[in-house]
Amino acid sequence: MNVETSWIGNSFGGANAPSGLYQVHVPDDIDTIYVDSAGNVYTNTTYDEAGETQAVFDPNGNLVAGPSDQGYNENGYAITANDNFIYYVNGGKVFASAAPKAGGSYDLAQSRSGSLVQTDVRGLAATDGTLYVSDNTNGQILIYSINQDGTLASNPASFSLSYPRGLALGSDGSLWIVEANDNSSSGAQVVHYDGSGNNLGDVINFDGSVALTGIAVDTSHMQSPDDLVLISDNGQDQDIKIYDVGNLTGSPTGYNSFGNVGGVYSNTKGQIAALKFKGLTGVGVDGSGNIYVSQNGGRDSVNNLDGNAFGAELEKYSPSGNQQWSRLGLEFVTRAGFDPGDDGQDVYDTWHHFNLNWQNNTPGSEWSYTGFTLDRFEFPSDSRLSAPNYTTWVRRINGNRILFTTGQYAGYLNIYKTNVDGDIATDSSTSYPAQGYYAIYPDANGGIWEAGTAQPSEYIIYTPSTGLDGNGNPTYGSTQSFNRPAPFSGSDGIIRRAQYDAGSDTLYLAGWNSSYPQPGPIGDDGPGQIYTAYPGWLANNGNVSPAWTIISEQDTSNYDWPESFSVAEKPDGTEGYLFLTFSGIHKIQVFSVIDGSAVGTITADPSLVGPSIQTSEGPSSGAIGNVDMPYGIDAFRRSNGEYVILNEEDNQAKNLLFRWVP
Repeated sequence: MNVETSWIGNSFGGANAPSGLYQVHVPDDIDTIYVDSAGNVYTNTTYDEAGETQAVFDPNGNLVAGPSDQGYNENGYAITANDNFIYYVNGGKVFASAAPKAGGSYDLAQSRSGSLVQTDVRGLAATDGTLYVSDNTNGQILIYSINQDGTLASNPASFSLSYPRGLALGSDGSLWIVEANDNSSSGAQVVHYDGSGNNLGDVINFDGSVALTGIAVDTSHMQSPDDLVLISDNGQDQDIKIYDVGNLTGSPTGYNSFGNVGGVYSNTKGQIAALKFKGLTGVGVDGSGNIYVSQNGGRDSVNNLDGNAFGAELEKYSPSGNQQWSRLGLEFVTRAGFDPGDDGQDVYDTWHHFNLNWQNNTPGSEWSYTGFTLDRFEFPSDSRLSAPNYTTWVRRINGNRILFTTGQYAGYLNIYKTNVDGDIATDSSTSYPAQGYYAIYPDANGGIWEAGTAQPSEYIIYTPSTGLDGNGNPTYGSTQSFNRPAPFSGSDGIIRRAQYDAGSDTLYLAGWNSSYPQPGPIGDDGPGQIYTAYPGWLANNGNVSPAWTIISEQDTSNYDWPESFSVAEKPDGTEGYLFLTFSGIHKIQVFSVIDGSAVGTITADPSLVGPSIQTSEGPSSGAIGNVDMPYGIDAFRRSNGEYVILNEEDNQAKNLLFRWVP
């Protein structure tokens, strides 16, 4: 099939890894950063699907290092470096890796045995001879001498400090230390100690509105003859607070704000622009005074308040505030959906709004990040803060754009209005009584379909949309129930997916029966091996025989089974295709909806997005694919006859985008 491979949601496609690095993507989260004087950025995070929990970006924003093996963190809240080594937290342990400054390769492997420190480390800072460790468990700062090989001398010095967090070194070797109690609303403070642990008496106090997440010291003296302490604030201000601490005695009374106060919610709410931060997790500064900011959209990386990953952003700014570059890793177990109201030009996932320029043909160039749709401050009860809404369908009801979302394993449906205030989507007041099925689907008119074997019924149910109320919320009529048709009608029949095309009045179903039973390795979220089409479903009140039946291939020994499908049709019903995507090995099988005949198979170009690799234990590190949700694919037919397909690719924090003209 003559298909063009592209992607959205990540600054890098995933291919062409430099020596020693098997993947090239911005991780799906960044919990902290450290920036050295040359402008190299070291990142750490709690979790990245492909194991890129630590990474190094050069001053130009190129990814130059990551783990040489896969590993997942229990926490990843600290990282630092000196001229010889990188020190980072992984799973409550501190590891050291070589950090060559004059060529050579990094080694950030996590499979090494043992560790240098084992405790709840929330901050690290290093000189060439000393490593400072923020031991949050025991309320102390540990001071280790560093041996020539990077190991730490035994019996470290220490001094007590309540709830120590981030650390940063001043030009005189003194320590600026974040002190913050998770269980207190009284606010955090930054205290000042010399390198031997003597309290210098300087304190920067914050009230409870400030959520202090990162600290750095600008020792470049490009902006001031004094050191500047930079604080990343993930509270209401969503900015960087900069304090001049030269000749400081006591507490400073003022600060300069770097970034728009209010962040992404300033000016036009949700609109993406330089200096409009969202979910700050860290700050760094290089020897030229350039400022680096890491963000994750608002997820509290320390307290994990909401449990969702909103994606990662890493930005570099000149001292005067000009953006030098931005690196994005926005997708994790998410599948974005096309807006049918503007020919697929706008695309939404649960939290992000993208604009697609279909005139661009260079892979990865179609998309731009234009909006962040969640406002956790104005709408703290937004269900996206508490429920894993990972699949998004975009629908138009009376011309209004409505987002429907469900979770990684479906079972519920949430509804959002868009463009209510800037680019913010808000919970609709509609309370749709989902039955808890894996098969749940909003059709083009906003009607909702469900099917499966969940209680209280084993029927196919349809709830028609009746439009919008005066506040723009979808409204619904009485639910209709239909008996399950053959080949799912017997006691052995199980329906796991449903999709309805309103234009052709066709219901598409997928599932199992005794002839093709559900294998043990495939969980309840598996779609089934049987795919059927029922034209004229509503016109005939569900009394329809399948027009055709497809029996898909599956290989449970190799994680090679269907996971999700999507149908796109020509408006007059004379052309259309069913796109069936697979779980482990990445491929999309394409079938005609006219007669169910096989058309071909779509596979991603590995020279653009990396290979699809499989092991006996599941999707391999560095491989594309890993479709891990019931609705991981969305297909759309544009008015010019081009079919465009978005496919979940959570392994390297993006959605694959395919373009095909039959």
